[in-house]
Amino acid sequence: MDPATSTAWASAKIANAMNGAYAFGPRLMINIPLWPPCLADADGRLASGQTAAFAAYCADLVKIVNVDLGKQVRYWEVTNEQDGDSGYNNRMGELAAIYRAAAIAMRQVDPSIKIGGPAFARADRGANLDAFIAGAADQLDFVSYHSYSTGDGGASNAAVWDSAAGLGWMTAAVRTAIAKTTSRTIETFHDEYNISWAPPDSKMTTMVGAIYDALAMTALARSGVSGAMAWNEADGWYGKLENEWGNWGKRPAAHVYQLFNQHLRGRMVTVATDDVSKVEIFAVAAGPRRALALINRSGAAQQVTLNCSGWHSAPAQFTAWQVTASGLAQSAVPYATLTSAYTLPQDSVTVLETTDLGVIRDQFGRRSGDAGFDRETDLSQDGQIDAVDLRAALP
Repeated sequence: MDPATSTAWASAKIANAMNGAYAFGPRLMINIPLWPPCLADADGRLASGQTAAFAAYCADLVKIVNVDLGKQVRYWEVTNEQDGDSGYNNRMGELAAIYRAAAIAMRQVDPSIKIGGPAFARADRGANLDAFIAGAADQLDFVSYHSYSTGDGGASNAAVWDSAAGLGWMTAAVRTAIAKTTSRTIETFHDEYNISWAPPDSKMTTMVGAIYDALAMTALARSGVSGAMAWNEADGWYGKLENEWGNWGKRPAAHVYQLFNQHLRGRMVTVATDDVSKVEIFAVAAGPRRALALINRSGAAQQVTLNCSGWHSAPAQFTAWQVTASGLAQSAVPYATLTSAYTLPQDSVTVLETTDLGVIRDQFGRRSGDAGFDRETDLSQDGQIDAVDLRAALP
């Protein structure tokens, strides 16, 4: 399409992009950031009388992706950071009406999708939050918002890490705004975050950024947010990957995301640390699996001692994955070492995982439908807890 003159989508290019990517099957969200220029006024806002045209434009993309291509993309985000001074700041009721029209048109094409927005740039502006949610609530499946911690490239590591550790406030503010308008369950997506809104800032490509991301994910998980996404996959300033001339090398933060997504999945468990300004801890349990992250943000090596309770059968050892400026390293760590003296390198993120075999022992022989059957302990997902699950749990 030529957006200067047309609202037609380049469906062949969309098909090529969608068919050539995402072989690993992630859950997708498609963002429609803005209307094409041919629908805009001189200030870039949607021109008067063009709401129906923009709604049809959004619905056409749903048809191409989900009907014509059969991609079954469930999450659709309408607009991106249009709450700024050059957009709809103090006019978010207008944007809510535009969003609402688009959502209605999109659902007519595919009633199964979840639609939300507006990808707030400034969720701290409470009046904008309230106005948008009040105007769009009946068509909102989720509210989305973004954050960056600083525009100061000279900000200290401690300052940006403190900001990451405190990111949960934004989800709390959004939930409060939702509750003012509706009792409906509306999801929350903190779907863009990083250190600097004024790059370049080298911290985002080093272990400083990796620790920032680990602290951010920990804070966001505790906030109860429905989902979170960092900005971004790959580029020179923000990316978790390099992207120069086909070099997709992993920066430290890429290892952190890989470890958190692979190992820190499950029910959050209660943790405490003597000094959160030195070492942050985050832990989960899922069936027999136990995993935790130790985030050393102190600026020096730290010796830690773990005190764990609630074991069905205490493990002999943990598998440790450690991210430092040198990359990713894996090792086996005896449980006795962790409970006596375990050293965390300076500026590091360590993920530890083990299996509580006693959970399988206590569930052994139970079948789906039996009282007390735990689906997460059924590692083979065959409807019964037996020797197959025990073998799967062994190191």
